[in-house]
This record gives sequence, structure tokens and C-alpha cells, in this order.
Amino acid sequence: MPDMREGEVLWVDPAVHPRIGCPNGFPFRVIRFAGRGDGGRFWVHGAVLDPTSGVPVDETTILVSLDQQRAVRRGNAIRARRVDDAQAPLPAAAGSPGDPVAGARVVGVAPPGYRRIA
Repeated sequence: MPDMREGEVLWVDPAVHPRIGCPNGFPFRVIRFAGRGDGGRFWVHGAVLDPTSGVPVDETTILVSLDQQRAVRRGNAIRARRVDDAQAPLPAAAGSPGDPVAGARVVGVAPPGYRRIA
């Protein structure tokens, strides 16, 4: 079964959750799990990220499956993972390796591929 952790950045397609101004989808960082939905899907609360800068622009809760497509940073933009990226490892969640809780959110630490803006 695919795994999803807090801190991961998903690529949300308009078919999953339409958003005005995002006709091709948007990057979404999972902040916390909000509960089980129907059909094996889960409600997750998180931050909608600007696709260019990676800066959070909004917070919302959406319904996604655990195998939701992940996003990757490519140069100066965040994009959906391409099919040829399917064999590449997923980016690690926020937190350092060896944390007692895998994927635990660490306050003040930016997810991999992002920089913290004070």
C-alpha cells in the first residue's frame, strides 16, 4: 500500500480538487491528516503552494487517496512527477532521519527542496 506522510508535497489534479486559477493542478504540502473519507481516501489539511516559489498561499482541507501523485521541484518550479520519475524515490517528509516518528512535522524546518522564509 502506498504511504503518505506529513510534510510531503502532493500534486493535486483539477479532477481531484478544482481550484480557481490552477487549471493544471497545484502543489499541496500535507500538514496533518484530518480523518478517513469514503472509498479508501483520506482528508488532509495542508498548504497550497505557489508553483514557482514554493511559498504557501492558502490553507485548505482536501480529500485524496494515499497514492495521490507527488510533486517535485524542477529548477525554479514545482511540477507533477513525470511517469519516468515513478521509479525514483519520493522526497522525504519534513524532519530528520532517525526521528522517533517517521514523517513527523518539525516546526520551523522547511520540507526538502524548499527554503524557510522568516
